[in-house]
Amino acid sequence: MNHSMPSNVHCLLINGNENYGDVIEFGLPLPKGQFRQNQLALLDDQGRVLNAHVCATSFWPDKTLRWCRVSMATAGLTLPAKVYPTAVAQLDGIEQKTPVIQRTEQTLDITTDHYRYQFNTSELSTFSVFERSGEQLLGGRAIGLVPPEGQIAVGNVDYVSHRSEYLASGALLTKVTLAGTFDTKSELEPPRFKLTVKFHHNSDRIDASLQLHNPRAAQHIEGTWDLGDPNSLLFDSLHLSWFADQLNQLRCADEQDQTPPITADQSLTVYHESSGGEAWNSPVHVNAQQQLPMRFQGYRLTTDNRTTTGTRIQPVISARCRGSAIQLGIQQFWQQFPSAITISQQHLELGLFPAEFPDRYELQGGERKTFHFSLCLSSLDDGAERQSLVLPIVQLNPTWLARCHTLPWLTDAVTDSRLQAVINQGLFGEHSLLAKREKADQYGWRHFGELYADHEAEGHDGDELFISHYNNQYDPIYGLLTQSFIHQSAELKLQADELASHVVDIDIYHTDQDKNEYNHGLFWHTDHYQQAKTCTHRTYSKLHRNDVYADHVGGGGPGGQHCYTTGLTLHYLLAGDDDAKQAVLKLGEWISNVYEGQGTFVELLLAWKNRFRPDIKNLLTGLYPLDRGTGNYIIALLDCYTLTEQSRYLSNVAAIIRDTVHPCDIIAERNFDDVEETWFYTVFLQAVGRYLWVKAERLELDDDFIYARDALLHYADWMVTHENLSLDHPERLEFPTLTWTAQDLRKVAVLYMAHYFAPEPQPRYVEQAEQWYQQICQGLEQDRTRTHTRVLAILMQNNGAREWVQQASRQPFPPRGNHGKPRAQSKLAQIVTVSRQVLKTLMRFSLQREIDQINRRFPQLAERWRR
Repeated sequence: MNHSMPSNVHCLLINGNENYGDVIEFGLPLPKGQFRQNQLALLDDQGRVLNAHVCATSFWPDKTLRWCRVSMATAGLTLPAKVYPTAVAQLDGIEQKTPVIQRTEQTLDITTDHYRYQFNTSELSTFSVFERSGEQLLGGRAIGLVPPEGQIAVGNVDYVSHRSEYLASGALLTKVTLAGTFDTKSELEPPRFKLTVKFHHNSDRIDASLQLHNPRAAQHIEGTWDLGDPNSLLFDSLHLSWFADQLNQLRCADEQDQTPPITADQSLTVYHESSGGEAWNSPVHVNAQQQLPMRFQGYRLTTDNRTTTGTRIQPVISARCRGSAIQLGIQQFWQQFPSAITISQQHLELGLFPAEFPDRYELQGGERKTFHFSLCLSSLDDGAERQSLVLPIVQLNPTWLARCHTLPWLTDAVTDSRLQAVINQGLFGEHSLLAKREKADQYGWRHFGELYADHEAEGHDGDELFISHYNNQYDPIYGLLTQSFIHQSAELKLQADELASHVVDIDIYHTDQDKNEYNHGLFWHTDHYQQAKTCTHRTYSKLHRNDVYADHVGGGGPGGQHCYTTGLTLHYLLAGDDDAKQAVLKLGEWISNVYEGQGTFVELLLAWKNRFRPDIKNLLTGLYPLDRGTGNYIIALLDCYTLTEQSRYLSNVAAIIRDTVHPCDIIAERNFDDVEETWFYTVFLQAVGRYLWVKAERLELDDDFIYARDALLHYADWMVTHENLSLDHPERLEFPTLTWTAQDLRKVAVLYMAHYFAPEPQPRYVEQAEQWYQQICQGLEQDRTRTHTRVLAILMQNNGAREWVQQASRQPFPPRGNHGKPRAQSKLAQIVTVSRQVLKTLMRFSLQREIDQINRRFPQLAERWRR
């Protein structure tokens, strides 16, 4: 069936060297008011309807589709292919869903056109594969976690889910998830696993992931988080395997190289011990004993009795068994070393944490790791064998994305801007993030995807490589994703996805067993001016000095001042990564706990003790600090709203804004001359601008909107008259670096936002913002440190609001309101505020919750108490 083309603007481009008819999955943004549930079809450039399953992930206020998740069959699609969305009265229905899943008490079976796959639903193991004749092709085996004691720990399944997606022609994709715990015979909380498997019904491709998680809380003695913590999970290997009957024509090809594959008769093993780069033995890879365990550069490939070596390989292992061809590979094989694949006539094995590695593995408390691998089957009767495991690449059209207005301040008008030219220098060439990755060797299962914090190495003396991790400060996930749109770059999109995967697994503290203001929080970057040493990506090491900068004492944990969720939210919308969505929602809970607590007297006593700390909610006044932490809190709640569309998040944001600023604040009392302690008020004001965007989008120009908007205008009025650029007064700064110039872009963004939401044009805002913008760009262009990671992250995060407002048409916003005077802060008012909090805590009192708080916060005291 053909349709007329809805417009000459395609929404995305599908690219690839090979097309084997696999299913591709992607997120698609849509403009307001145009597409409703079950009324969206996707067309190729000939107007033919593509075979796609569409699932809504986000709606506009008018209930039309905003974002959707698409699973598309690529069979018959000629690449590259442009895709166009069109509205239809109703999609063709599915006459009958042919059952593809059968469940018994102990097994789960998936049936495709050529094969049947069977899971054991009580014990974690690989799936078995049967031909349609019923003859077994591959036999599943227990997935083995080998603890130091040497006996394989059995994985006990306690959760099973499955879901199939259908087209009118039949099943398209089936997803199976099994989760549970490994029985390590330890008194400590057992490690958890999650196995997720996707079956492509049309091509018999299987994409899978296995996640290993240590749910224990680290002991983090004296606020340090080094390897060797008593609650780390130690183990010797983790592998998956299948047994087979007479595999033959064993081969190993390299996805990165077009040379002929290596062949073997009896067996073949590829083992990658290090990255293979020039800095393969970088100090980034030290273990708890500060030793580098890797013995050689790159990989070893052993075929029968012959061994060869090389630097880097992305192996695709293949074999034949009766009338079927089998291909197998681990994604990012060398990047996430150590890795191993072994194939013999009777055996297939994936070494995710291979036993060949000469050191014990350590998964820190609250840390997890997810590996992805693919297994492809094909009938030899159907023609040529598959030569690659790489799926076609989906690239959103930036013109379409900008027209959808689904992302605040995103515009393709930045492409030729002065600031964008500076950003480009940090993305491409000798100073790019990829070049820095090579320099520090940010590879290996724990490090891959992380950004090297090269700015921390400024002034470092000595030949040793200075290792510092960046941990997503100022949200480079978001920055890289938006830059991938601007440049139409699959490479930048890949970097963003790699960073997101790293952050979700490694940088977030996945535990429920620590104090509430730590659980599920994001770890800071490596402590300033210090090397990571043995704390990996957890900021503070026992090997650090405590006097490296003013007021520095060292030690701590996740903190509300370091919470970045927008990039992960966008990553979920684009890639459908449910782990990223859950991470955002958990970060929202965590940062709420940081500022609000859970209503116990233990927390109330600690709040009284800390009542004069400027970076937390004030117990005496009930007010939040005007800083980046509160700004990050607002953004996290807004991102949670984006993912859930629950209005309670917006109500909470409105309350936070009212308890932070007032449209009639006496701003002189904020002491903004103390730049070091107050610069981040602009982060908060940008968060207010994001809130106003959401409210305007919902057509809710109510009292909450007017209050927040008027507070923004009040501070913008002050900025035009009193504010200046940070390096205009370097004497006020401890370290007057280019970072301050980059942060000043926030002032430009705030004034443009205020101009846009004002009831009438504010030319003085624009004039001052433009003056600052040109000065900032000049400062950036003249400084060699403009490509440093932190500077680049800030530039990417704050790029676009100026250009978006410049091309936006004026909208009718309500006039300024009458808000009275700010709340008085008398002694009596403080007594009333504290009394209300005490009464609220008393009404929610639970002895068990109080004991739980003591156990989490004072574990040594609790242990003595139990004795």
